[in-house]
Amino acid sequence: MYVESMKLANWAVVEAIDGPQALALALARRPDVIIADTHLPGISGRELCNLLRVDLATRATPVVLITSGTMAGELERLRAAGASAVMLKPCLPETLLSESVRLLEVSRAARESWPANAETRPGALTDAQRRLDEEQLRARRMMSRTHRRGETDVPPSSPPELICPECDRPLDYKSSQVGGVSVRHAEQWDYFLCGSGCGTFQYRQRTRKLRKM
Repeated sequence: MYVESMKLANWAVVEAIDGPQALALALARRPDVIIADTHLPGISGRELCNLLRVDLATRATPVVLITSGTMAGELERLRAAGASAVMLKPCLPETLLSESVRLLEVSRAARESWPANAETRPGALTDAQRRLDEEQLRARRMMSRTHRRGETDVPPSSPPELICPECDRPLDYKSSQVGGVSVRHAEQWDYFLCGSGCGTFQYRQRTRKLRKM
């Protein structure tokens, strides 16, 4: 509904199916405005906003988060994550479009004033960019160090109850493999065995796909 509304208003829209893809597209495409639901698979909207704010490519990009949460604490957490605007469901398409236009105009005005500021304070800008680079690198290293990887029978996400695609009998859970670059970009593969002898199957949590090994 939102996509069709923005396309009718002559916006070029790029869609993502989950949080990780949204992050990858944002860094690769450098959109003018990013709109995300708070309940995204893989990476939540709030986590996505946090990651966008520590990357130089997207730190100033307007981000609109759409949420069904009405608690004051939740709204404050979304704003603290760096959301430029928080829209509550049900949010009409025309309301979202109007807010996106407003944020785009604010962003453009800020970019137009940037060269004048850069000429008057080149040293300050260089130092600020260096500090941001250091903070970004430190945050990535910390997330990578604290992320546990390897085989486990107590994975972060509970393995689902699955049916064998070949004999329609319930599959028996065996273990999981946890990987990914950090806790925010974690990957989990669950392994199942068919008691009827059909073989071993792998279930990928992020894509929700089951395949035979």
